[in-house]
Amino acid sequence: MKSKKKKATKKKYKKNFNTVRINNPDRKYVTGIKPLCWKLNKLNQLNEKSLKIALSAFLGEDCNINGDRKKLKGSDYTIFPDYVVTLKDTKKPFTAWNKKERKTEQINGVIFEYDGDKHYYSMLKIESDNIKMKEVAKLKYRRIRIPFYYQLTKSIAKFIFDDLMFHFAGKKYFDENKYYEAIKKIYRDPITGKSLEKKSKNELKNMDYGVVYSPGMSLSEYVPATFHDYALRRFINDFKWKSNRPGSESKGFPESAKHQIFRSLQLYIKDTKINESEEKKYLILPTSGPRKFSGQKSDYAKEFMVEYEKFENGPKVNEYFDEVFYLREEYSNLS
Repeated sequence: MKSKKKKATKKKYKKNFNTVRINNPDRKYVTGIKPLCWKLNKLNQLNEKSLKIALSAFLGEDCNINGDRKKLKGSDYTIFPDYVVTLKDTKKPFTAWNKKERKTEQINGVIFEYDGDKHYYSMLKIESDNIKMKEVAKLKYRRIRIPFYYQLTKSIAKFIFDDLMFHFAGKKYFDENKYYEAIKKIYRDPITGKSLEKKSKNELKNMDYGVVYSPGMSLSEYVPATFHDYALRRFINDFKWKSNRPGSESKGFPESAKHQIFRSLQLYIKDTKINESEEKKYLILPTSGPRKFSGQKSDYAKEFMVEYEKFENGPKVNEYFDEVFYLREEYSNLS
């Protein structure tokens, strides 16, 4: 954290600071995981509801955003998309890249869907996603998934509204001014709990701590240790994704977000410690578990662990961590 930050007083930040946890650091919990350091208003994060705020901020000038969850017409399946995005000006249509035929093709729109944690542990949900991807493509739409472990950092916003939108629809929409307007409406100050809407872009950029929560997992019990194998594959493949569309400038999934997600898991693991020497990594990561429950790890679990260990043993990029707010970090030196 930045050197200018001073120790936070519990009285000043009583609203959001979990004093019960900090006052009782040795308290044991039967679940094996300590609670958050910071209390969270669930409305103040990227989720299915606030995703519409982000879509409206970046796409609203040029696109219609339908969040009525009406049945997608023409499908043999019953599909109720979260948000359907279509162009206001149909003279300049969305175009998708047909990799097989090496050409672009006109599409009707882009479907945005928020994938909650159930999409990562339920095989029924995973299979429905697979069917849905094929079905919406058949109906000349493209589907962009927003996993539950995303937050609207600048790099993820660029990834969604420039990289993914260009790959799937042939248009870019990221704009820094629109970005700050979006986060002012989605997030609150994580320390004071106050609204950010009166703050200017420069005030937000120059704050001593990040106001956007870190991508990753801080609350859900459905952490990678509980993921279905196919969900672990999806998680890893998302990290490896890179656009193959000609003209794309995408570098793939943001490196900063990878570090931030793994850091969130590292803090989760830290909160499983009963004492200084005993961590229960198997509660959070897809390891083989404690000795008496040990078993063979899947190939996807092994691949996940290779990526996690690269992070754990590699150099830490502090600027990635300073730009976001971790709900499981004490931040005792904040001003």
